[in-house]
Amino acid sequence: MLSVTKSSSDYTTKIYQRLVDNQFRSILDVRNIGMEKKVKKAFKLNSSYIITIGKKEEKNSTITFKKIGDKRVNGMDQAEFIYRIQKEKFFGN
Repeated sequence: MLSVTKSSSDYTTKIYQRLVDNQFRSILDVRNIGMEKKVKKAFKLNSSYIITIGKKEEKNSTITFKKIGDKRVNGMDQAEFIYRIQKEKFFGN
């Protein structure tokens, strides 16, 4: 999970905690550095998803994510995303 701006770090931390509470392995990066460095680190850690949170996501209570290997960047409600990855975890879809 990557926060785009320092001001979105609280919301990013909240979503991160929801993932942890749902027993998903997550890594939180709210450092005040460029997104390029954060994304590069996420790739090195073999993350399945890269989730980015900025002002727009915080305002709309959504997340933006990219599944590794997929060229599309998707946005959706946080609860819907958690449901989606739970389904993948248990059914492999």
